[in-house]
Amino acid sequence: MLNEALSSLDIPRNGVQGNARLDYHSTAFEETRRVFEPCFTGFGPWLHAGVITVFPQHLLKLHTDHGIDGRIRWHVVLETNAHAWSYHAGVWAQHAVGEVFPFTATEPHGAVNFGPTPRTHLFFDVAG
Repeated sequence: MLNEALSSLDIPRNGVQGNARLDYHSTAFEETRRVFEPCFTGFGPWLHAGVITVFPQHLLKLHTDHGIDGRIRWHVVLETNAHAWSYHAGVWAQHAVGEVFPFTATEPHGAVNFGPTPRTHLFFDVAG
């Protein structure tokens, strides 16, 4: 079901969109919610969501998200490889496909992908 949902989104698979080379790609909230929210009942209404893909040999720079106090952010690993890493709360970690975990987006976080395939996570925020 998750693979079908992911394949229904318009994500450039090679990291190139038009004439631009992308480090990462993020989908819009409404599109993401329409496709994925039915897969995750029991979390409550989604306040924000997206699918973030870090392309091979690229990174998502260290950053913090603002304006989301009081929310719980959940991450769902949709695709990854042995050379993709996430950084959060001072720790580098690798997560398996299908893994679902909470995440504090107001703390510094980022990701790197040294591998040959995309690293893609669904994220969604619910009231905390």
